[in-house]
Amino acid sequence: MVVVVPAFRMFTDSSPAESASSTRADGLASMSPLTTEYVFGNFRLYPGRKLLLLDGRQVVLGGRAFDLLVALVGRAGEVVSHNELLSAVWPTSIVEENGLRVHMSALRKTLCENKDDPWILTIPGRGYSFVKPVQLTSSIAAQETRHIWALSGGPAGRVGVTRLVGREALLEDLAGQSSSLITLTGPGGTGKSAVAMAYVREHHGRYADGVYYVDFATIREPAMVTAAVGTALGVSLQVGEPLAGICRALQGMRSLLVLDNCEHLLRPVAEFAARIGMSSRDTRILATSREPFGIAGEMIMRVDPLALPEHADRLSVDEALHVPAIALFVERAAANSHRFVLTKEGLPTVVELCRQLDGLPLAIELAAARIEALGVDGLMARLNDMFGLLTRSRRLADARHVALDAMLDCSFRLLDEVERAVLLNVSVFHA
Repeated sequence: MVVVVPAFRMFTDSSPAESASSTRADGLASMSPLTTEYVFGNFRLYPGRKLLLLDGRQVVLGGRAFDLLVALVGRAGEVVSHNELLSAVWPTSIVEENGLRVHMSALRKTLCENKDDPWILTIPGRGYSFVKPVQLTSSIAAQETRHIWALSGGPAGRVGVTRLVGREALLEDLAGQSSSLITLTGPGGTGKSAVAMAYVREHHGRYADGVYYVDFATIREPAMVTAAVGTALGVSLQVGEPLAGICRALQGMRSLLVLDNCEHLLRPVAEFAARIGMSSRDTRILATSREPFGIAGEMIMRVDPLALPEHADRLSVDEALHVPAIALFVERAAANSHRFVLTKEGLPTVVELCRQLDGLPLAIELAAARIEALGVDGLMARLNDMFGLLTRSRRLADARHVALDAMLDCSFRLLDEVERAVLLNVSVFHA
């Protein structure tokens, strides 16, 4: 498995009069400056860190000249007016254009430009334009590669090997679909991502040009949707029309894009998926989201909680092991405790436990992970306490959210004070 981290193209040949530049500016503005790096020639510019490097060494540049450089590089290839530069660099002061020229001269000296090969053009009566090719990269490439990967050839460790319980029919149905956009929907904790990964594990061979995965869980900015996919594909993005590079790269490719955890980015991901669907017939998108995108051609497949027994009082142990929710609990509990065995006497408690957890795979797995410490009866008692507290404080809450929260709260309370403190301290960071 190879993860390719690209640079995003920042140079455009369109004329300054084409003010599709507002789209460009919006896209760049929504990218956090702390995660942004501009590359031009042998220079690297980090606006959020107030840092300019030349061949890896820091370049000393005055604050005003630095801000001028950021303003020009951020709109490379177009004319930035005198007023725009004055507003960007001196937002609370009144400065004559002569002051602008002084700092511009210092900037040009820093860039070591010459008349025959200028970096910055003066456009008489209008402003200035940074004319060298610029690449824009983001720390998403460096910090999120574990959430963005490309799979070509055999299965990779990223796909996971945990057996999926109770989803055989759903996976068979998914494998038989021909739609170019399939969205796995359902409430949190039902295992949408696990179903998607199981499909990749079993059917990656269908996609001769590879499987590309992006987890949007840690991505908050809509403008980063296209950048994240571009990172997975190893495609350079052209500012102003970033999707164009991705569309060109995917044309004729028999590939699968797995877009995971899309619910908080529904609109930008929907727009992305619609564009890809129109430009690349051989590319399939498999998305997971609590809500569907609602666009033409979307095949919605519901991922419901695992089935529970209808008549628990007449259920034998053998029959119980064929009920998905119970089968999952028993399999995971046995993996966590060699002493756990499902007995006729303990079956009613296990059934009630799975029912209390609404058949949510995530909640069931969290419960099974505590079987060694608490046993089935102790786990049930803790869970009942948590349910009472949560349902009293959240009477209008979704029952499934209460079930999952109760299990999480139960697990949290089993930590010692040091473990709780560590967990709370690291919880402020994105996974």
